[in-house]
Amino acid sequence: MPFVSNNPHWLGQIGEAQIYGYFIVASSVVVMYDYVLGVGEEFELIWGKRWSFMTFLYALVRYTGILYAVANILFNTPTIYMPDSVCAVMELIMYWSSMVVNAALGAIVIVRIYAMYQRSRVVLTGLIIIFIPFTLSEAIMGGLGAKPIRLSISEEFVLFGTYECISLTRSRLVDETWILGTTWELLTFLLAMWIFVKHLLELRKTTPDWGIEDCFSVLMKNHALYFFAFLLTCSMNLSNLYPGIENNPTGYIIHEGFLQLFTTIQQFILGPRLVISMRRYHAQLVSDSDMATQMSTIAFGEGRCASVGGADSAV
Repeated sequence: MPFVSNNPHWLGQIGEAQIYGYFIVASSVVVMYDYVLGVGEEFELIWGKRWSFMTFLYALVRYTGILYAVANILFNTPTIYMPDSVCAVMELIMYWSSMVVNAALGAIVIVRIYAMYQRSRVVLTGLIIIFIPFTLSEAIMGGLGAKPIRLSISEEFVLFGTYECISLTRSRLVDETWILGTTWELLTFLLAMWIFVKHLLELRKTTPDWGIEDCFSVLMKNHALYFFAFLLTCSMNLSNLYPGIENNPTGYIIHEGFLQLFTTIQQFILGPRLVISMRRYHAQLVSDSDMATQMSTIAFGEGRCASVGGADSAV
């Protein structure tokens, strides 16, 4: 049952909700705009190709992101009315959408590193062995932290004619799951950086006039951008563990707003580009090379890294 009040005590809460709502709308619009901007390329490079595991992961990240953006606007916009039960469902969708996308992004990163290490089964097995318990631990800790959501302890507040969905409890475990995520992302980034630097050194020795824009560099450029975006969102998430973070309500709301914006960009915009950037690279490679039929592929499904004309293996 909604809580209705016109007590001036809630005026601060209303102002903070409006500020946060601006960030939510901005982050959701960014996701929608990015999708509309790239839908033509997506049909050409993703849906116009043979179905593969990477296609499934791309679709999971891309369209779960759109679902998340819609639920986020419904949950956090003060002018939209929703009963208590719908509030709980929207929060549930947002939380588990983020968890599913993080798992899918982890799988995409594994395939990319597998490609960079030239289909090394040792690397693949090691990453999977590490990834599975990390993901399960995040899900368990997150599930415990989201227990109030699963129990539908979210209420609709009607304050001076505005509508807000408010979670009555939040566990610190929700924030602490980012510690596991940071450890995983740091490990994969170091593995990617190691093989990339090794590849560049080998190219410099064998080919004095080597060009930087090969498959390794495409993989590493997108991976580095994704990693640093994750590092930014992770540092902001971990700052929530600081005991005095909520002492300044307005500052805290702005902090949470930017966190929401950066997290959305990292997961739902830079995430899909981990796949589509490689599809674009190989489409250009086939288009530009007279020796396209001689390409040998290493990995990455339809977006595999390739070596052209018998050159050194690239991813």
